[in-house]
Amino acid sequence: MEVQSTKLYVRYVYKLYDLHVAAENHTEAAFTLKLHAELLSWSDELLPETADCRWPEQYEWQRKEDIYHKIIAEFNRGKVLVSVPLSTHCDMMLPYVVTLALIILQPPCNDLHYVIINASKCSLVIPSTTQW
Repeated sequence: MEVQSTKLYVRYVYKLYDLHVAAENHTEAAFTLKLHAELLSWSDELLPETADCRWPEQYEWQRKEDIYHKIIAEFNRGKVLVSVPLSTHCDMMLPYVVTLALIILQPPCNDLHYVIINASKCSLVIPSTTQW
């Protein structure tokens, strides 16, 4: 995708995201954010602040990570079971993602059964059966 068309696409994604949030369609809002996350890589390229000031100047991997945080939050608001693909380097990423999930979600009373790791599929599954 060309740089200009990518910018237009991302702008459209966030307009759609804002509409879903306003209508309280949190699951659809999460899937809409995923469209932006899929455009980004885990590189150390420094991205500029966005024109709408939605994202500050940050590394590409940081922006992608922040978007995944928002996706998880939207799925949680929509009371959906969340499955986050880790990486093709599952063994290296697994401890980081587990720690990240525990820090972000902070289940009540540290009930670790809320966070289920499926190493064979390299995914992190977070049941949204309770409000955290």
